[in-house]
Amino acid sequence: MSASLLFALVSNLLAVVFTLSVLLLVLFWQQWRTSTGRALLQLVSSLALLQGATLLIATGLWTDASESVLKALLSLIVIGFFLVISTSLALLLRAAQAMKEAWPLLCRSGIAALVVLQPAIWKHGLFVLNSPLDATMLDSAYTPLGKVLASICVVYLMMVIYVGWHYWRQIDTPLMAGPVLGLAILQTITLSTGTLHGLALTGAFGGIVSLLLAYYLVREFQIAPQEAHVGWVSAIHDASQAFTSDLSLDTALAGVAEHARRLARTDVISVLLAIGPDRLEVVACTTCTTPIVGRQVRIGEGLAGRVMQTVQAMRVENYRQWDGRAADFNDMPYHASLSIPLIHEGQVVGVIDAHETKPGRVFSDRDQVVLELFAPYATILIMKARLENELSAARAYFQAVISHTTAAMLVFDSTGSLLETNPIAQNYLRLVFHEAHTPPTIIELAARAQDSAFTEALVRWTAEPMSVHTFETLYQPIGRLTIQLQPVPTGSLRDTDLMVIMQALNHNTSEPDTIF
Repeated sequence: MSASLLFALVSNLLAVVFTLSVLLLVLFWQQWRTSTGRALLQLVSSLALLQGATLLIATGLWTDASESVLKALLSLIVIGFFLVISTSLALLLRAAQAMKEAWPLLCRSGIAALVVLQPAIWKHGLFVLNSPLDATMLDSAYTPLGKVLASICVVYLMMVIYVGWHYWRQIDTPLMAGPVLGLAILQTITLSTGTLHGLALTGAFGGIVSLLLAYYLVREFQIAPQEAHVGWVSAIHDASQAFTSDLSLDTALAGVAEHARRLARTDVISVLLAIGPDRLEVVACTTCTTPIVGRQVRIGEGLAGRVMQTVQAMRVENYRQWDGRAADFNDMPYHASLSIPLIHEGQVVGVIDAHETKPGRVFSDRDQVVLELFAPYATILIMKARLENELSAARAYFQAVISHTTAAMLVFDSTGSLLETNPIAQNYLRLVFHEAHTPPTIIELAARAQDSAFTEALVRWTAEPMSVHTFETLYQPIGRLTIQLQPVPTGSLRDTDLMVIMQALNHNTSEPDTIF
């Protein structure tokens, strides 16, 4: 037995074992249920066919099998070699989610051409074979028909390499796509040898590819399933940090959009904020080459406007050719687009969009899940900003009111510490406490009263913190006061602030100057 024959026999035996192991892993983890998993299953099956045929032809040469058997096995090697190319192309297209372009048609055309050429292959052959067939068969050169088929294979291999390079950033599983690209480059090199031996080497080196694919499957699904989602957990954790940060709304939304863009592996993510009931405005955009922040769309206009109108997610395969595109965004190089509504209590408060700036990709259910995962975070940030604006306006109004009222107003927190006062209250505190004093607590204020009415009211308020308590008490040198204890909600489920309103009684009527 020659050294080349022994190498082909042993290497392809090991390769078949590795490839069949990957095949079992794909079936065991039910990867065939996904489109990418089915494409992976087809590639592994094609590799197994090529390696099995090479192993059998090496075994046949060793055992002096008949020429008819060897020629039949040789045809299987050719078929397996081309199927590996076409299934590699299909797998990369599936991983890049670009199966709705012209690429799938090219895949099927290549397989159809191989079927049509089968009679010519069987009649004329692809290699110059010397009779009787022996170990030198592996060094046989191409016939003219073989050179034609080899040229077709090279064209398809260039397609595989181009798809892998062009769509690399969109591929969900680079750990799987990398070995496939390496296999395509190896096949291109082996074709350049111009002999059957080069094709046989593909099966042997395919075993290494099978090992790498097995590593991908084991790492992704078996070692620790939770580790496969580390990137998701990290992105969600980082996005949630914006809730407690002091970042402006547009900056916080831009951060959430960037996390969504990375997980969706897309080009552009933009967030639009509802401005009134019929308009959206772009407030954040990641990796936008053209500044679009500040642009607006009306309800029903463009993709985001329709999502606002229907309160339903929408996908468009090619935004540039879509009849419903917004005129203000005609300058944007958008192709595949996906839009998700941001909903709060049944109302659309904004929209988050994903866009591809290159043709070839179609957004999938997975991409929609990614955006829907981050949509609540964007919604919370929007509502947080609205509440902060409302709170700021309410506080400004409150300050204006208490500054001009004739009653003394003091606000204490849940621990009894003084938070704020109006000018009349500050005068009262100076009269009651005489000397300069640190801000008094509610207990100290009650203790300075000339009777127990304030203390008793505090006890009742402790038992019923959401109730309003009104009473009269005496403070020297101010005189008799009507006091009202009012709860002030803070947003906490457990604690409330307490407002103390102190109104001097009219000495002639024994009535307060103002009505609470």
